[in-house]
Amino acid sequence: MTSISRELLGAYAATDYKVLQPEAPFIVHIGEYSSALALLQAAYGVHCSAMITGYNPYSMTRADAENAAANAALFADIAGLNLPWLPAHGADPSGICPPEPGAWIAGISFEAAFALSQKYQQNAFVFADETAVPRLGLCE
Repeated sequence: MTSISRELLGAYAATDYKVLQPEAPFIVHIGEYSSALALLQAAYGVHCSAMITGYNPYSMTRADAENAAANAALFADIAGLNLPWLPAHGADPSGICPPEPGAWIAGISFEAAFALSQKYQQNAFVFADETAVPRLGLCE
């Protein structure tokens, strides 16, 4: 893997990260407090959470079938962690790039989210601690 460009980091930071909880989906942004995320973490009784995708390893576009297979494997790995999770996706606010489905995982540690993201060859993941301020976890 090569280092992540400033442009790509900027794109990650500008992404709308949507947690698809059934009753009230919500969007979080990097570096911004989210009351909805704070409430969701409290509802699950956790102090941290992360959003991870299996789509487009190292931000290189892949075929839909490859991305779907990677996410299916990711979801199986998440199930093995015995942590609650919800579907989620990261969406380009300009609409140029299609949303990348993934999972919001309640109670996952930064280290476990890092390892899982590395396994699926991601440059980064979204992590929030008890402050409910999402940040990028870089995998380089």
